[in-house]
Amino acid sequence: MYVVYPQAGLVEVVPQKWFTASQYDVGRQWISRVTRSEDHRFVGEAVRVGKFQLTPDGQQIAEWIEKA
Repeated sequence: MYVVYPQAGLVEVVPQKWFTASQYDVGRQWISRVTRSEDHRFVGEAVRVGKFQLTPDGQQIAEWIEKA
């Protein structure tokens, strides 16, 4: 996942350690979108996986909001 800070000219790379080929069918499942919630936590959705919230470091699942 890339976090872009255009005014600072920075890009932060946040690896998704939870989304691995051994647990998901990467050709049929993928992370489709991620945004920040009001409390600045990452929340997102993955195709054929569900909606999720990430841990504060943005690398693991904190909780499933809705599983597919």
